[in-house]
Amino acid sequence: MEARPRSTNPRASTGPGVVSRLRYVVVGDTALAASCAEVVREAGHNLVAVVTDDPVVAQWVAGTDEDLLRPRSDLDALVAEQDVDLLLYDAPERLPHSPTDGPVHVGFHDGSAASIGLPHQPSRSLIEGRDQHQVVWFRTAGDGRTEVLAHRGFPIPRSSTALELGATCF
Repeated sequence: MEARPRSTNPRASTGPGVVSRLRYVVVGDTALAASCAEVVREAGHNLVAVVTDDPVVAQWVAGTDEDLLRPRSDLDALVAEQDVDLLLYDAPERLPHSPTDGPVHVGFHDGSAASIGLPHQPSRSLIEGRDQHQVVWFRTAGDGRTEVLAHRGFPIPRSSTALELGATCF
């Protein structure tokens, strides 16, 4: 089987206004992973795997395509074997794969860009009495630097719990 040339641009096109079909791996232990996987499929891209150790996410994957489910311990081998274009993940602190080679790494963070990689940001926002919270999608470079791709801020209602604030981020 001839190897497909890897695009270094996740928006590589096959013509004006046409985005080529990309190969994705979604990594995560939250409902966000299942949502991202669904969006990837609906957009017509190739979902190679959903990597999770969470039983609820695993149950969702099993209900769609049992062959997509992979444990987190298989991530490095999976990325090397499957010619993945984009790796989407929800928790950078739990990602064992380095983005130096291979797919573009795109992550989700439920806090400010300055707090990427720090856990429990909805709780921290409430404890610190902040009046604004953010959701950030970012790309991780091989040297560990992050580039913010998109972000959205929103006010924190006074009576919010950390669970409600986290849910708002989805």
